[in-house]
Amino acid sequence: MPKRPSEVRPDPVDELIRQEGLPGSYVETVNQYIRPLAERIAHWQSDAGRPIIAGVNGAQGTGKSTLVLFLQALLVNEFDCPCARLSIDDLYLKKAERQGLADNVHPLLATRGVPGTHDLLLGQQALDRLLTAVSGDETPLPAFDKAADDRLPRPQWPVHHGPASVVLFEGWCVGAMPDTDPAHLKQPMNDLERYEDDDGFWRGYVNDQLRDAYGWFFDQIDRLVMLKAPSMACVTEWR
Repeated sequence: MPKRPSEVRPDPVDELIRQEGLPGSYVETVNQYIRPLAERIAHWQSDAGRPIIAGVNGAQGTGKSTLVLFLQALLVNEFDCPCARLSIDDLYLKKAERQGLADNVHPLLATRGVPGTHDLLLGQQALDRLLTAVSGDETPLPAFDKAADDRLPRPQWPVHHGPASVVLFEGWCVGAMPDTDPAHLKQPMNDLERYEDDDGFWRGYVNDQLRDAYGWFFDQIDRLVMLKAPSMACVTEWR
């Protein structure tokens, strides 16, 4: 007997396309790129025989958040692979904590974004809970309000229910490595560094963070996917 309309489950991809306000033609992008990637991630997890962390990086505006949203839906609904999403943007230090860094280390650290402005301990706690969760567990995931420039109160954090065979960890600097050539650090990259970090201290501090704490943190990533922008001009246009 045919199912009544109320009994027919909507296609998760179609639902996400509508939810995100994307054109109907985006389904072609899903079929050509995202679904094969989801299948590959599912194979990576199966081969590992344990929960894995799949990192996703790329410049601002390349579509990292949209990609992991669709990957999660496909992994869960088509590949029977429990999946959680975590963004490094949700691990930013609280506004007061960054102001403390600005007062004691360098004024530019008041602005969120660069390595050194995240709470890696908070991120580690979330990853540890996700990777060891079992049926019935609830894992609160940190959330940051960019409009308020501060972390949301814990009761407002989203909650992942049950285990996670795959953790999709996304962010522009996820998996970034430090520059090992000291000469590179002495040359300003832009006007911000030229006029607000003329001695290169801020840039050196960020590089040290990548070498030390962030290096250890990113070493946990099992696989890394990069969304490569054609040029910085494209990044500016997309933003």
